[in-house]
Amino acid sequence: MEEKDFALVWHYRQVSPDLAFVRVKELKMHIQDALGDDEVGVFEGQKILEIKPKRMHKGAQVTEMITNAKWDFIMAIGDDYTDEDMFNALPERAYSIKVGVGETKARYSVEDVSEVMKLIEALSEEDS
Repeated sequence: MEEKDFALVWHYRQVSPDLAFVRVKELKMHIQDALGDDEVGVFEGQKILEIKPKRMHKGAQVTEMITNAKWDFIMAIGDDYTDEDMFNALPERAYSIKVGVGETKARYSVEDVSEVMKLIEALSEEDS
């Protein structure tokens, strides 16, 4: 278990996939039943189950950040469901990049972290 400022997260990276599949669905159902609240959600991510207020997400934070300041360049990179709200909240001129496969609201996608590192290295070389 991980306690965050606004969430509780159960990590199950080291659990066998078969057992995790059963336990996650079961735990999610029990938590949702216990909460019985429309303001708190139970979300599945990459080998995590997260309990948090529905209004607390990266999209809300990004909206606040871009509303309160003028940015010359915006790039957001992410690999989890939690990043989709962020991608959706970004202005059209922003560079949003999904790491990994799957549907996304990001404008671009790369296969893995090594591709992200190549991109960052290329960008930093252009600054030199």
